[in-house]
Amino acid sequence: MIEWFVKTFGTAAQQATLFSICVSTLLAVSLLLLNQWFSKRKDNRNLRIVKLEEFAAAIYSYERLCFDILSRLYNHPPTDQKTIDKMVESVELSDRIEMLSTLYFPNIPFEPKTTQSIVYKVHRQFDILELNNKTNPKTYVSYKDATEQIKETLTDLKSSVKQEMGKHT
Repeated sequence: MIEWFVKTFGTAAQQATLFSICVSTLLAVSLLLLNQWFSKRKDNRNLRIVKLEEFAAAIYSYERLCFDILSRLYNHPPTDQKTIDKMVESVELSDRIEMLSTLYFPNIPFEPKTTQSIVYKVHRQFDILELNNKTNPKTYVSYKDATEQIKETLTDLKSSVKQEMGKHT
C-alpha cells in the first residue's frame, strides 16, 4: 500500500495535486461543520423565542383565568359547573407554565402551588358558607386581597419573562 502511494505521488506535480486535494477536502469539511454549527444556533434561538412567546402568553392567560375564577367565586355558588371547569383549566394552564419553565427557562422559577392555593382557599371559603357553616372572620379572604396576592405572585414571573425577552431583541 505504501509502495503504491509513493509510486503514485512520486513526482512534484502529483504531490502538489495531493496537497491541493487535501486542502480542498479540509476546507469543505470545515465549512460544512461551521455551517451546521451556525444553523443549529439559529434554530435553537428561534425555538427559544417561540417558546418564550408561548410562555408569556400562557402566564397572561393564567392571570386572567385566575381573576375570572375569583370573580365567579364571589358572584356565583362554588358548586357552579362553569367555575369548577375554569378551576380545572387553571390547573392545566399552570402545569403548562411549569413545564415551559422547567424545559426551556430553568432560570425562571414558577411555583404553581402558590397561586392555586389562593384560588382553593377562596373556593373553600365559599364552599363552607354554602353548607351553612360558620367561617372564622380572621380567615376570610376578600376579592381585593385575593387578586392582589395573585398579582404579587405573578409579577416576579412576568418581570423575569420580560427580562428574557430583552435578551432576544
